[in-house]
Amino acid sequence: MAGLPALNAASVNKLFVFRNGAKLRHTTDFDALTTAGTVTITYDAADLPMYAGDVIEIQYIK
Repeated sequence: MAGLPALNAASVNKLFVFRNGAKLRHTTDFDALTTAGTVTITYDAADLPMYAGDVIEIQYIK
């Protein structure tokens, strides 16, 4: 994601990720500390299925 800074354990609390309006939980549903500028949604197809029309919204508060 362009403009997303490299995150550390303290700054990741300023990152919010939503899927179809539902807030995802850091380390449970998504990870953003592995690669700068990247948010990876981690999911199990049985617990959190992903669909082609899903809307992902990423918010970062400076």
